Amino acid sequence: MPMFELCAWAASAFCLFTWLAAAWWLGAQKARPQQETWFPQTIIYKETNAMNTQDVESIVAEYAANKAEADRLTARNAELAEKMLALATFRPASDTGKIEACGYRVSITRRINEKWDQDKLEAAREIFTDDLFFSLFRKKYEPDRRALKTFMRGESDGKLRAMLIDACATSAGKPSVKLEKLEVAL
Repeated sequence: MPMFELCAWAASAFCLFTWLAAAWWLGAQKARPQQETWFPQTIIYKETNAMNTQDVESIVAEYAANKAEADRLTARNAELAEKMLALATFRPASDTGKIEACGYRVSITRRINEKWDQDKLEAAREIFTDDLFFSLFRKKYEPDRRALKTFMRGESDGKLRAMLIDACATSAGKPSVKLEKLEVAL
């Protein structure tokens, strides 16, 4: 595939995917309530209007079609990104390469996913000084959801609960949608 066709395909696919994502995001922002915190309350979405079965059918059908197209474009863009990675020019010791074609300047960055072994890091921490180790690594506090829920609903000290509530800023997140094709029984 010539470079021009590759760039034109990538640009059109990217534009369509971006447009679909922006349209969904704008619609989602209008549809959901904005809340500062949920803790310990639950976010409740209000029904704006009653929908008939035909409305629901058309919404699900459109969502399924958009999802299939977005998945196809995402897969194609991943293929194109790999091809551009092979074609890019990288400076020594740089993870970002450049390509210029079709009136576009493309910057492509090599990514390396890391997963640190927490037990080995804990062993290393015992050898390092705390100042040095914690200048290299952060300690991240994440709640144990089950224990926290029990604590917040239990007979715990109100001041401690208030401190935890103050430490947690939340907002409504993007809804998760799992789409499964149903088999039609004849």
